[in-house]
Amino acid sequence: MKTGKLSLFVAATMAVAVLWAGLAPAQERNVKVAIGSTSFAWFPLYVAIGGGFFKEEGLNVEVVNVPANSTPAAAMLNGSVDLGGLGVQTAFNAIDKGQPIKILTPMVTEYTSTIFVRKGLMKEAGITRASPLKDKVKFLVGKKLATTAIGAGPHLMYRFLFKQYLDGADVDKLSEVVPIGDSAPTLAGMKRGIIDVSAFSPPVPEKAEADDIGEVLIDFIGGDVPAIKGSIYVVLVVSEEKLKKDGPMVAAFLRAIEKANKLADKDLVAAGKAAKVMMGAMESELYSRGVKAMAPALPKTATTSVKGLQTFKDLLISAGYKFDTLDVSKITVNDFVEQALAKKQ
Repeated sequence: MKTGKLSLFVAATMAVAVLWAGLAPAQERNVKVAIGSTSFAWFPLYVAIGGGFFKEEGLNVEVVNVPANSTPAAAMLNGSVDLGGLGVQTAFNAIDKGQPIKILTPMVTEYTSTIFVRKGLMKEAGITRASPLKDKVKFLVGKKLATTAIGAGPHLMYRFLFKQYLDGADVDKLSEVVPIGDSAPTLAGMKRGIIDVSAFSPPVPEKAEADDIGEVLIDFIGGDVPAIKGSIYVVLVVSEEKLKKDGPMVAAFLRAIEKANKLADKDLVAAGKAAKVMMGAMESELYSRGVKAMAPALPKTATTSVKGLQTFKDLLISAGYKFDTLDVSKITVNDFVEQALAKKQ
């Protein structure tokens, strides 16, 4: 090939390469999100991953499971992950102690644990799902009440119910609160008769019913406890530094979550199929029951209800918790979220 033709060939080849480079999608940004468990509490996050919504926003999101509810915040603050998932009680405690984090977006907008009872005990006591709430709480007196850990969500709710509906009574004095860990030992303990009552998010209560081990007593998601309806219970949080230095990534993340929320609201079955890739092996019927049970607790929007935060704060205070400086109106980034959804970030 002559020199002139060679030069033209090289130039043409380079032009095509530049054109293809321009057409190729930009490299995805890797984002790590730390959470404390695999559960339906993270449904919008799972839908955004399984539905490809993060990919649409140019993000490659990795979920990192860490061993305790407080660890996601620590992992986020030390820079090993970008965002963290927390129960609101833990988020409140961290913010009240001065940790530089903000609530980014809700994952569930109701208290999602359901209290279920070893099969046969309710019938013996003459209690049904339709019994007055005060009678159902009184039924818990003297029982062995399972919780994942002392001070964890189930224990918190037992405290609240006793104080609120039994004239300020202390559950730790009137019943035996048993820290038993995850759902598997809880269900095994209930089957053996060494646990009377437990509280878990779906699909654990559904599993207990399907296996004829237990039956539902109080369904918080279904509205059995009106005083706490609308509580923001689980959230994703962001550090103030991350929000300041990496705003475009956070904004893209929020847009993907908003797409997940809209899909769940429009087509719960499709959202459930998208989320299932993150939930591991689970019998299809049980999974479907869990998704359906969670539906009333799923967010309609990526913004965080300050009223919902206040409702949960009031619940915590009534259960005996104290906060020195916490002002729930100042701990969200709703202005940022709204701008992100409007693509102004």
